Amino acid sequence: MEQNNRRVKENPNYYRKRQQLAEHPWGTIKRQRGFDHVLMRGKKNVFGEVRLVFIDYNLARFIQITVGINVFKELIKGMIALYLF
Repeated sequence: MEQNNRRVKENPNYYRKRQQLAEHPWGTIKRQRGFDHVLMRGKKNVFGEVRLVFIDYNLARFIQITVGINVFKELIKGMIALYLF
């Protein structure tokens, strides 16, 4: 803990940027989606579970920021139609 405190104090700008970039998604996932523990066991399975959670987060952000939910639904319908017909 002392080493970590020293690193934070020596590089305040780095850790401020890290808080903005990396900590925000984790906080959102934990607080809004209730992901505060993993259900799987084993490193490979845990990484798989975390990857799925982040795919969900990134997809939701993509929809929200770029196209909107209605456009996204139409895109999905179009993709499904390509595979079915």
